[in-house]
Amino acid sequence: SLIPAVIICTLVSVVSYVSCESINLAEDIIVATIRTFVQLSLLAALLSPLFRFVENHHQNASKPPGGNVLSRYSAPIMVLAYVLCFMLPLAAYEASSRSKLTLRPTISNRSSSNNNNTVFLIVITALFTSVSTMAIVAIFLIIKPTPRYSPRHVIPLCGMLFNNSLSSISLALDILFTELQSKHRESIELMISFGANVWTATRPSFRSVLVSSMKPQINSMNVIGLVAIPGMLTGQVLGGSSPTHAARYQIMIMCLIMGAVFLSVSITVELVIWNAFDDRGALRDDWIVDNDSLRVSQLISSVWAISVFSQGGAGRQVSIDEMKAQVTPELIAVE
Repeated sequence: SLIPAVIICTLVSVVSYVSCESINLAEDIIVATIRTFVQLSLLAALLSPLFRFVENHHQNASKPPGGNVLSRYSAPIMVLAYVLCFMLPLAAYEASSRSKLTLRPTISNRSSSNNNNTVFLIVITALFTSVSTMAIVAIFLIIKPTPRYSPRHVIPLCGMLFNNSLSSISLALDILFTELQSKHRESIELMISFGANVWTATRPSFRSVLVSSMKPQINSMNVIGLVAIPGMLTGQVLGGSSPTHAARYQIMIMCLIMGAVFLSVSITVELVIWNAFDDRGALRDDWIVDNDSLRVSQLISSVWAISVFSQGGAGRQVSIDEMKAQVTPELIAVE
């Protein structure tokens, strides 16, 4: 029963309101709790038929082949579509929208400071490369499920890789833009003026960003099993697996996450650095602008706000600027 969990969150919101004398924190706790229930329930409702469809498709695979190519490969296509067309774009958008600064597009529409397409394309490239590489290693060389496209293995595995990679990428972007805009800008320009190329001049910044963004994952691995008992190990033990089997799975996951984080951060930082310099090798700090992109949680709240304002305005269309001005921090600050 989930009733005790609901009671706990309700008590936390009440105590936070009484102790902090602020309604905002209590509202955020209530909204976050409701969204957790709704989003996970929707996820379960979405994945359950997908799992059944793939299992039935695999059971029927032993029968003589028939039908067109699309029907024979519909199950792996659906699994890949869920990962590449739903999880990947959302993870890339969330990672690129978390940083305080971003890059203007360097190919078209350079005069616009409200466009985050350049960093988004960089992040989606980095996530696709890193997560697909680690997922292929896990599915085809380590786990070897039957079938190989089993959503019970592919989707949770990719979800964990996406989540940890996007957190590290967002941290790396924050540090990198600070390095390029103010902290190491003079040293980079000085090295370039003495004849160094962009790659050589930005190596100190690259190393600093990589070390800082990898530290949370390294710290997590240092205390795992001693202080922290990860959720996957706990879930497998509660599900009836032996602790030894669950621990082996968790070791595999932590190593894959480390590899995905390293690849995704390295690719993102290199491509962002490359796009921050013009064709003459000059650092264009004017291309580094404030990031006004809404996060995924804010977009969901914004959809609700648009519907409210549209009804209040007798069907009047609400523009993006009006939406950003009217959506209050209380509505979008569920972090």
